Amino acid sequence: MAFRGDGSRLALGSAGRDLAIWDLSTPRRPVRMTALRWDGGIAAAAWNPAAVALLATISADGGVATWRVVDDRPPQLIGTTPDARDRPQHLAWLSGGKQLFSSTTLGRVTVWDADGTPLAHRGRTVEGLVVAAYGWAAATVLVTHLGHVEMWNPATQMAKARVLPGRVVASAHSGSLLAVAYDNEWIEIIDHELERIAIVRHSWPPPVALAFAPDSRSLVMATADGSLAVVGDDQSIWWQRPGDGSAPTGLAVASGRLAVVGPDETVTVLDLRSGDMAQ
Repeated sequence: MAFRGDGSRLALGSAGRDLAIWDLSTPRRPVRMTALRWDGGIAAAAWNPAAVALLATISADGGVATWRVVDDRPPQLIGTTPDARDRPQHLAWLSGGKQLFSSTTLGRVTVWDADGTPLAHRGRTVEGLVVAAYGWAAATVLVTHLGHVEMWNPATQMAKARVLPGRVVASAHSGSLLAVAYDNEWIEIIDHELERIAIVRHSWPPPVALAFAPDSRSLVMATADGSLAVVGDDQSIWWQRPGDGSAPTGLAVASGRLAVVGPDETVTVLDLRSGDMAQ
């Protein structure tokens, strides 16, 4: 899933491998506007951080596409890349939305220019399977299930890696921080130098999903029974609510709103600060 920066649109994958675009202008009544379809299905999506109407997707065959999604108009396909040698599963923007990168579960990275030209490639450099991929300015960041984090700048070819103390069960990224949850009762907060700056200890089961607010002021945690909690940057609990017994399939934060996707692909939009239904 991908939450647009203004909080009004949510791109959500479905069991049929199409990508539904939800209108969240009225948060209490999310409306499924349209769907993007591509041969073989869509595996991942990312909204451009600078151009809110620009959405990038990865198809199941490894091709990367960019779309213009404006108001109630049909989505417009504006560019495609050749199919990748390996099928990527992750997608993120770099350099303020000027470049894209895709990565496979084995850690192979391709950086693309806005016109679809591949600029740089990097083979497997991480231990374990990649469970999350993020862009930090001009650098790619990969997190594996075995606790290996690698940051690589394709322009300078500089790389930095760190091995985390445990098996990763969930991770989340903001503009300046990375949160990594382990299979125990703590979450590590890491800065852009891959240095630990804080530990969040909790008494809940290991989170299955995490989401940072874009300003890094809060972190959302969801557990396997659907319980939710939001922790502030001073490690105080803003709010928590019990679950309904089923784990959410996605969390995302944008513009003070928290989007929670249930296993039946229902979308609930909450106020990030209070936990109430968003207005």
